[in-house]
Amino acid sequence: VDANGVDKTGTNQMAPFGLDASPLLQAVFSNASVDNFPTKTGGHIWFEITNIEPEREKTLSEVRDQLATVWKAGEQAERLEKKAQGLVDRLAKGEAVETLKSAFDGAPRNVADLQFAQSKDGLSMEAVNRIFATQVGQFSHTANGDGQILFKVVSAKIAPFNPQSPEAATIKAELDKSQKMNLSRQYLVRLRNNTKIEINQVLYNQAIRRDREN
Repeated sequence: VDANGVDKTGTNQMAPFGLDASPLLQAVFSNASVDNFPTKTGGHIWFEITNIEPEREKTLSEVRDQLATVWKAGEQAERLEKKAQGLVDRLAKGEAVETLKSAFDGAPRNVADLQFAQSKDGLSMEAVNRIFATQVGQFSHTANGDGQILFKVVSAKIAPFNPQSPEAATIKAELDKSQKMNLSRQYLVRLRNNTKIEINQVLYNQAIRRDREN
């Protein structure tokens, strides 16, 4: 295996070790002798390094199958996207969804009450975010899992403000922080004006220069 626990076929061999996988790999790659590794559950894993193969680029024969798999997946995704865009163009011109049933894998369905950055009803978070980026009344498409979905945004509404929500707590914390900084800034300006503080620019520049040198 390499430092990521992956063998030459691209298979992760460290999965059975669970939470101990990453620390175990670090121990193996930093030690070239028989040793034992304490697990998180209080046990020990004994290992012996029998061979070290220097790092090198894989040969074409070693990666041919992986390259073919990646190429096929990319080609399939590209064709699906082109097909989806073609269907979107037909829908945008006024063609009824029912006339395109043969092009879909499943029946059209309605999904309601979507929330930004939250997956729902088989829609990934990325797909939901794409839907939120589409204007009401428009058709569009997006990747969802291994396929493409076509959709039309029927309506959109702003959710009522919930002061108990995590988002509201984040906003409040940011506002409190900003207010404190503004008050501190105003206090320092007022203090400087009232006490008639003068800055020796020469000494100040020397101090800044010395600090940078250190």
